[in-house]
Amino acid sequence: MMLRAKCLVLGDATCGKSALVHSFASDGANFSADYMMTTSTDYMVRTLEIPDSEDSVELHIHASAGRPEFASLAEKQWAEPAMLVLCFDVTNATSFDSLGIWLDKYKALRPGFPVRGVLVATKIDLVGQRVVSSEVADAFAEENQLQYFEVSARDSHNVNEPFRVLADNFYQHYKETCDAMISAAS
Repeated sequence: MMLRAKCLVLGDATCGKSALVHSFASDGANFSADYMMTTSTDYMVRTLEIPDSEDSVELHIHASAGRPEFASLAEKQWAEPAMLVLCFDVTNATSFDSLGIWLDKYKALRPGFPVRGVLVATKIDLVGQRVVSSEVADAFAEENQLQYFEVSARDSHNVNEPFRVLADNFYQHYKETCDAMISAAS
């Protein structure tokens, strides 16, 4: 069985959303050193097999523009997301400070539903330029019930793990929902 899930990737402009998504979608083979601003959404699809099953989750990933003038256009494509990848750049404190705004925008799309998502720190390869500590980011993630990951799209370090966790969690939630419906019908 294949499940399909819409995944929004949100965060400030230049925080590394598109680089993360391209690196993940190409299994690490596609990192462009030339920055091209996203003016709507970058859309990628990748299927992940679920371990110990014959099932898979097809992730439909929408990496949204981060600049306000473009993000408002991209919001039209945000309808009915199943999960969230919330990104910030470890070398840019403003991108971290904006996380609450992005999280609120996501919550507004799914009022009354829990946030199923991850917090992703990007550009961890820029060690000497880091201004946001792992501890501060981890505290934000814990406070907002998100799993925390640190990645480098340039080095393809850890880029699969956030999406793997989301796919596994989505699959698990699907199974639990089906089991609950079967139990209720009995």
